[in-house]
Amino acid sequence: MFSQGFSTNLSSAAATSKTPIYKPYRAIHGLSRPFAQACPQPYPHTGIDSMFTGDSSLRTTLHTGCPPVLPGLVHTLVHSGAGRQGLEWRMNYLAHVYLARHTDAAMVGAMLGDFVKANDVAAYPPEIAREITLHRHIDSYTDSHPAVLASKELFGEGRRRYAGIVLDVFYDHELSRHWHQWCDVPRALLIARFYDALAAHEPMLPPRLREMLPYLVRQDWLGGYATFDGVEGTIARVSRRLSRNGELLRDGVQDLVRHRDAIAAGFERFFPDLVRFAEERRAQLLLA
Repeated sequence: MFSQGFSTNLSSAAATSKTPIYKPYRAIHGLSRPFAQACPQPYPHTGIDSMFTGDSSLRTTLHTGCPPVLPGLVHTLVHSGAGRQGLEWRMNYLAHVYLARHTDAAMVGAMLGDFVKANDVAAYPPEIAREITLHRHIDSYTDSHPAVLASKELFGEGRRRYAGIVLDVFYDHELSRHWHQWCDVPRALLIARFYDALAAHEPMLPPRLREMLPYLVRQDWLGGYATFDGVEGTIARVSRRLSRNGELLRDGVQDLVRHRDAIAAGFERFFPDLVRFAEERRAQLLLA
């Protein structure tokens, strides 16, 4: 929980924070300065997105000593129903950022959705707090959507428990692959703007996210799913960090390849509903 004094001085701290961590990303993509231009139309009439589709009951343990080096992988500490501290794998930050692209603060809040406990949300500025809450509504909606549930059923017995992780990675791959159809702003520019926003808000980030931030930017986690090889590589690496049953997650790629067209079609059915839900729920939160 932030102290009152820290919250009061948050803006000035962010303004004076040095942000060298995104420079390698900018050099790679030829971006000479922070991308501060607001994106047009937060919800275009057509689009593809990807949300967290992991089984909310799935809790795994990260092997210690491993730095957060997986593209697109976020290690979020959670508490299971039994009260044991575990690790929840969330893979869909490009999608959450896309839905929150109307302001920098909203994108930061979208990222914080898996890092901030419910009791601590009120400590953040209103727009960021609202997006933290919306992030969780989006995750729940995604988990219960008929198209997502039908896609999970395409995975074999045993592997189905890990289907959400595979779908998360693949959905962000689809968003990356068809980005020009869904967003007028080039993907690299939006990602750079998001990295800038995180760096500018670094003083308010939870310790775990601050620790991850240099890896996230230097390794370009949000850009890591542009190829299917990236999807396979990410799933393989995640599987090696599961405490057990990693082979079931790796084998899930076979189900993905076998049913790729059907899963992609289900994703397209799911997305318009998700966009409407996110827009409507944000409007409700604004009035709350």
